[in-house]
Formats: sequence, structure tokens, C-alpha cells
Amino acid sequence: MKKLVATLFTTLLIVACGEQNPDKQTVRLYQTLDSLIVCHDQLVAAKEKQIMSLTNGLQGVKLTPEQEYDMNLRLFDEYLAFRFDSAYSYIHRNMQHPLASADAERHAVSAIRMAHILSVSGIFNNARLLLDSIKPAQLSTVTRIAYYNQRAELNLYRSEMAQYTPYFM
Repeated sequence: MKKLVATLFTTLLIVACGEQNPDKQTVRLYQTLDSLIVCHDQLVAAKEKQIMSLTNGLQGVKLTPEQEYDMNLRLFDEYLAFRFDSAYSYIHRNMQHPLASADAERHAVSAIRMAHILSVSGIFNNARLLLDSIKPAQLSTVTRIAYYNQRAELNLYRSEMAQYTPYFM
């Protein structure tokens, strides 16, 4: 939900900077953004409730290593645009998980997500090293696509950071 608000806000900002007289679509976007801002507390409460139901449903349940790994991925996805530090915590658990050490595909899935966290945080060299540890030829098609998308995202963030420096080419 927070991702939706951020996307709408960014879109509105771009449109607003480019036009002095907003068209009907721009006005509708502003209205949608305004309604989301008004509902912020309810949206946050709903997200917290959704996450709480996930975690509460696990209390007292003995998960297999595969289920634990999969739940960490699910919680990472839930927290990513909501609470970045919690998302980091869950993907860090998976990076340390024995399944990630034993299975190249699982390692890659977790490493790609960790590289995203590091890239967004500006820790570019660690993100690159993590992606360098992955052998794309060993991955499923879906994971290989995610890998190359993450490589592209890392390069985009690095170039944006360097844009007004002597290092930009």
C-alpha cells in the first residue's frame, strides 16, 4: 500500500513539474493521492493487521526448514515497502539459513533480495559482490530474470549517484 502511495506521489510530482494546467487525468491522480493520504492511518493499520495475522498464525507451530525459509521470504515481501529494517531482518535470516547454503537456487533468491536492500541503501559494492557470487547459468528462468533485473537496478542506482560527479561517464 505504501508503494502505491509512493508511486502515485512520484507520478503526480512528475506531471505537476511538467504542466502548469493539469488535465483531467492529473486532477484524478491528485484526488486519489489525497484520498490515500486521508486514509493513511487505516492503511497502515490494515497492513499491520495482515502481517500480524501471518506471524500470529505461526505461534506454537513447528515449521520445517523449507517452510521457515518460505515464510521469511513472504515476510520480507510484506515488509519491503512498509518497514525496510524488518524486510532486511527477514532476508538476512534467509541468507544465514542452511537451505540457502545448500541450494544454489535458494541462495540466489535470497541474495537477489538482499542485493536490492543494499542497492536501495547505497551500499553498492556489497550488492555487487553479492550478485557476483551468483552463477546465473544454474538458475531457473524466473530467478535468472530477477538476477538480471537486480543487476540493472544496481547499475541504475550507481549511475544516478555518480551523475553530477567526475565519475559519471
